[in-house]
Amino acid sequence: ITKGDVQRWVDERRQAWKDKNKTVRIQPATVVTEFVTLSAIFREAKKRGYIHENPCRGITLPRVNNKITRCLSRTQEKDLLNACSDQLRPIVQTALLTGLRKGELLDLKWGDLDFVQKVLTVIHGKGEKMRHIPIIPELEVVLQDVPRHVGKGEPSPYVFNNPETGSR
Repeated sequence: ITKGDVQRWVDERRQAWKDKNKTVRIQPATVVTEFVTLSAIFREAKKRGYIHENPCRGITLPRVNNKITRCLSRTQEKDLLNACSDQLRPIVQTALLTGLRKGELLDLKWGDLDFVQKVLTVIHGKGEKMRHIPIIPELEVVLQDVPRHVGKGEPSPYVFNNPETGSR
């Protein structure tokens, strides 16, 4: 089996259909998954000395777009918030109102919030990029209700913290 054979197989799989009526095309992610399995087989064959070179090296694969936008319905959002404990509810509400990731929420400090300018600053976002998110009125109400003091009444730098330790 040559590199050309493997490339032809990948190209044919990219054009293949799941059913004979040609209504469902095989997705690029499926082709990549199948290719990874094939490459692993050849890698093991090389390790055992059956072949001298993995013919999967240097093959051009289809681009995979796994970006899926998921939005909760109003009912799902309401059910989610009703299922939250009192301590978890403001975290979930903030996530819903801002789109912040879990790590960004847990790293959020009071110094990152500017209630005068109505801006929340994410210092270390994905890819270490800083970004600014507007504080809408609903979010401001949620954040203003979060207790700033923990344990023995000492302030925590974190917006969402462990009430006993003050840590994130």
